[in-house]
Amino acid sequence: MTTTVSKLPPMETYYVSGPDCAWATIAIRGWSDTAEDERVLHRGEILINSDFGNFAHRWNHMGMPIKDFLVKIGRNYLLDKLAPGDVVEFDFDASLDSVRRHIIKQRRAGVLDHDDARSAWNDVPTNHSSKEIFTYLLTEGEYFRCIDFDTIEGMLVERENVQLVGFYDAIWIHFVEQLRTEIRYG
Repeated sequence: MTTTVSKLPPMETYYVSGPDCAWATIAIRGWSDTAEDERVLHRGEILINSDFGNFAHRWNHMGMPIKDFLVKIGRNYLLDKLAPGDVVEFDFDASLDSVRRHIIKQRRAGVLDHDDARSAWNDVPTNHSSKEIFTYLLTEGEYFRCIDFDTIEGMLVERENVQLVGFYDAIWIHFVEQLRTEIRYG
């Protein structure tokens, strides 16, 4: 197969300025092809440069022009396409609280005596770290070494990626409103 380079028509570019100096440059391009069976295939791409991160995606079968498509897609679908695998992130503080609540619960249930509970408490890592490092350091402690991994995994907490949530709330909602206005008034 030969590599080709094609010059494409310009993309439609939008600049969104949000609260607290949030900003994004969003470029979209839509096009259509005709399939062998004469169906129209709507395709499109989006490129985003923002203070929340840089995102891009290309769709090959949207079923409608790109602006119509972008105003109809849901939040979770969008975030998963813009940042696959990064929609959720490890929440260190909530995980630390969860592990500590587990120790207290085990102490109250009589599973741990005072000294074992204190030892387990002291074995909980308190320096901010990734999920993998937190789990590794946690299982180095005597008490947690004896707990099955599913129980430990159940104590770990994830949250939505704060950058993606910020992008959606501060930028995307306003961008989509602009697209709706353009669709409505041509």
